[in-house]
Amino acid sequence: MSLFFQKPNMLKIELNEENFFTLTGCSLPLKLVLGCTGVYPFYSFTELRDNPRLHVIFVLTDLLQVNIVTDAVELERRFDFDNQIVRNELFTLSIDKETGMGLIAFSSQLDYLMIAGVERMECKAAGTYGIRKIFSGYFVWPSYGWKPLPDGEKVYKNVLSRFGIDHEKFPTPNDLIRCEELITFTSELENQELTMTGRDIWLIYGESIEAYFDLTPNDDCMQRYKDYILYKQAKLNLILQAHNNEVNQLTENELKNVKHLLEFLNKRIQLLF
Repeated sequence: MSLFFQKPNMLKIELNEENFFTLTGCSLPLKLVLGCTGVYPFYSFTELRDNPRLHVIFVLTDLLQVNIVTDAVELERRFDFDNQIVRNELFTLSIDKETGMGLIAFSSQLDYLMIAGVERMECKAAGTYGIRKIFSGYFVWPSYGWKPLPDGEKVYKNVLSRFGIDHEKFPTPNDLIRCEELITFTSELENQELTMTGRDIWLIYGESIEAYFDLTPNDDCMQRYKDYILYKQAKLNLILQAHNNEVNQLTENELKNVKHLLEFLNKRIQLLF
């Protein structure tokens, strides 16, 4: 069963299980249930097998809002059709799920939105650590090529200034994360001189930032994303090589995850390049 609806300046969206992953980032066996709440029609998808907690609502107004809760994913995504912006309000994965799930979901969303003519994605790249929740978006999303919005830029500059790091040398968190050279700086927090890579500086001291990914041809977000894909492929190949040479053995589950993500990256590179 499939359902079609048309929004201004957007492609026709078919709501069925085949492209549900494309729209939401979740690939699950689903059944379509049509209902109504208040004055807004909604479409509730219930998974057939493994995740009875899955509940998705599409509110058809000028905005399309997607809310998902499963044992693996929490997702809130808002589609602004008038301004051609998609806002990822929340996107978290269970820490026990396979490595690379976030990258695969983002890549699928990226493909779909480019075809649909969306010009920009926005999100709060959050960093929160606690007993029940771990958010590392402040590091993950910039790694994929996201850049700070004005409020996020202020936060980023404040982090750099605390350690006397030149903003012109590292204009975005992505530039800092990609720096494998050692940087010596004075930590106001620890009151001592430290030396570490730019990647580790942002991983340890980075903060939540408002961020965006520009899909227009004149922006460099896509190139940064491609660079990350190549970097990740090379890194996983080294991990697999070390395992095959019995230098650093992976568990059965870790090996499965590495091979699965490498398969995705190899196909992705063929598509992008």
